[in-house]
Amino acid sequence: MNVYVRRLISALLFCAVFSTSSFAADEVKENEGVLIIDVHARFSFQNISENHALGLWLTNAATGKSYGGSTDALGLMVVPEGVYCLDQVEMSPQGMGTMYFCKEPYIKVVRGKLNNAGRWSFVIDSSFRNVELKESLAAPDQTLELVKKKYPDYF
Repeated sequence: MNVYVRRLISALLFCAVFSTSSFAADEVKENEGVLIIDVHARFSFQNISENHALGLWLTNAATGKSYGGSTDALGLMVVPEGVYCLDQVEMSPQGMGTMYFCKEPYIKVVRGKLNNAGRWSFVIDSSFRNVELKESLAAPDQTLELVKKKYPDYF
């Protein structure tokens, strides 16, 4: 594991203990990696610039275990190495509902690395029956910059 990733993981551990950020573990293990992801979701009748994504959950395809939480849709998480689906997105305001989506494309997390899943955008009908993925794995550079701005002490 390179020095950059070790420093980032140490900073994440500090944040996991002293903030409300969503982290999968309070201790980084040898088989874990850092994942960043930016999720946007809006209803079909709304302006494209509106974002109602409040929190997100990822599910490990091999184990079925979920990681994440309802704190932010700009995720910075420590998760075990593996393949994940973006399983659920909590909509805001809180209590509005949860969008379910566990389909391709999947997210691969490599241990000891900073894994960038980029921006994911969804359009949902008002009944939550139809969820359309508009983009995934998009704008990784922009996602990294957003994470750096939100968590400047980690970079």
